[in-house]
Amino acid sequence: MKKLFVITGPTAVGKSETGIRLAKMFGGEIVSADSMQIYKGLDIGTGKLTPEEMCGVTHHMIDVAMPDENYSVGQYVRQARDCIDGINSIPLIVFAINGKKLPGKKAMSSCMTILRKLTLLLRIKLT
Repeated sequence: MKKLFVITGPTAVGKSETGIRLAKMFGGEIVSADSMQIYKGLDIGTGKLTPEEMCGVTHHMIDVAMPDENYSVGQYVRQARDCIDGINSIPLIVFAINGKKLPGKKAMSSCMTILRKLTLLLRIKLT
C-alpha cells in the first residue's frame, strides 16, 4: 500500500513549510487540500505559495478550477486521487482544519470526508 503523509493544523502555523521540508527529506510531492488554493487567480489572501516559496517541490491541486466554476468535493477527490496515483515518491497531503471558507468543525468534517474518500479509493485500487 502506498504510504502518504497528512499534515494538518490551523491557518498560519507552518503546514506548507513543514510539507516542503518533509518532501525534500523523503523525495515527496505535495497534494494541496486547501479549499481556496484550488482556484486560479485567487493568490492574494489564500496563502498560495509562489514558485520560489515552493523551493522546487512539486505541488498538485493548486489552480485547478476557475472561481466561477462549480467545483465539488467529489471532483477534488477524483483529481487528487489521480495526482496521488501518479506520484512515484511519497505524497504529502496538506490542509487546514480551520479554513477560511468553512469554519471550525465543518472544515474538519469536510477534510476528514476527503481523506476517507481518498483512502477508500486507494484501498479499492490496491486490492
